[in-house]
Amino acid sequence: MIRRVSKEGKKELLAKIPLDKEPKTLQRLCEKGILPSSDLGKLIDEGKIFVCDYEELEPIRFIAPPERNLMAPIALFVNDGGLRPVAIQLGQKPDEPGQSQPLYPIFTPCDPAGAWRLAKIHVEIADACVLEVSRHLQATHLVAESVYVTMNRNVSVQHPLSAWLTQHFFYTININWNARTKLIGPGGSVPKLFPTDYKGTVALLRKAAKEFDWTRYDIPKQYKDRGIVDKEMKSVIPENHMVTD
Repeated sequence: MIRRVSKEGKKELLAKIPLDKEPKTLQRLCEKGILPSSDLGKLIDEGKIFVCDYEELEPIRFIAPPERNLMAPIALFVNDGGLRPVAIQLGQKPDEPGQSQPLYPIFTPCDPAGAWRLAKIHVEIADACVLEVSRHLQATHLVAESVYVTMNRNVSVQHPLSAWLTQHFFYTININWNARTKLIGPGGSVPKLFPTDYKGTVALLRKAAKEFDWTRYDIPKQYKDRGIVDKEMKSVIPENHMVTD
């Protein structure tokens, strides 16, 4: 999920995607009107740089079939009257010791249109994988199922809590069973359409479950931690309808 790059996180981010070491590229982005300044550090300090980091896909891409080209990209955005993509690096490590060329070069809108479009497509694919498997399936469907099963095992049907919660779990088991057997199971839609394949999908689910935290359901706290709202809980990103709602 997108988050604002803080002053404290600036050093860590630029170690992963060293766009600050490409002054000519920053200058060109500035000349094209994409960046309001060629000083990336200053823009971060002003709270104008946002990032989507799909680092959870880094171990998964070695499990997924290599011909599907699953990447673990990092995408930078600038918020200057609107959110715009600035740079994309398709891997987590910019280079390896002894490498003459960058392992994962940084793509920007200054690159040829085809290269920039392909980089954006890789980000969209990574986002779909994380959203569908980690955020939606695991953090919504499977968490709801665990709560429902626990309630049925431990709470009397005559308890007011049972009457209140039951209406929220209609068809939960049915939907999740179909998801396991027809959606993410071997031969299902996800292994066919997603680059994670079946093994990668299961590995991503396990990783998401292991790192699960109930505080992610505290929406105001999550928004504040990600830096996408101000002190009055108003979105700092224009037309961010999800926060507005």
